[in-house]
Amino acid sequence: MKKTLLLLLFTIITSTAFSQIPFYATPLGKGTIYGYFEYQFQPGENNQGAYTYWQYGLTNWLDLGFDFQAGVDYHSTAFTAKLGYTFSKWFSIGAMIQPWFNSSDKFKFGGLLNTVLLQGSLTNNEKLFWLTNTEIGCFDDLTDYYNQQWCLGYNFELKNGDILGPMTGIKHSLHFNEDVKPFLGLYYNHKRLGVYLWGNSLAESKPEFSVGLEFTF
Repeated sequence: MKKTLLLLLFTIITSTAFSQIPFYATPLGKGTIYGYFEYQFQPGENNQGAYTYWQYGLTNWLDLGFDFQAGVDYHSTAFTAKLGYTFSKWFSIGAMIQPWFNSSDKFKFGGLLNTVLLQGSLTNNEKLFWLTNTEIGCFDDLTDYYNQQWCLGYNFELKNGDILGPMTGIKHSLHFNEDVKPFLGLYYNHKRLGVYLWGNSLAESKPEFSVGLEFTF
């Protein structure tokens, strides 16, 4: 997998205000700035949102950033610290800490989300890869958040050097008290720009869809 692809971080705004698209374990790299904007909608429901995320590679193993998201009835902000290390092309590990604040209520502390990130290649050419996210959150409304994501992706390199990549996977509660939610996505990467199309909860009657734009410099 090309280095630029290892730098990608997928984030998405949902009605529960947490990521549905998995994060990569690999840090951005020292001095790299990453920006992302996304619009999400759910046909048949009044559930729309906008999300923006900025991140800076402070070192080769530590990224710092913030998230801002706005939905139908909420505005939230999170500050992110992400640690990551690549042992080999077969295995990378990372951890992310995100304190959340209610932007529409005097910036009141809302809770803490912690995520363990694992990632690796499945082939020598690094085009086929896997990744997992384990999310554990505790919030001021006494709601706990325990979720697991499993993802498989492949990078098709086009003649001009651009990347077209389908990804698929599932998300489920670590308590196994909810239905498994499949997701499917496609991204197109041109140099430092990326465009994403994504669908979540595809087995449900009203799935969620999103369109995203990213850049690095």
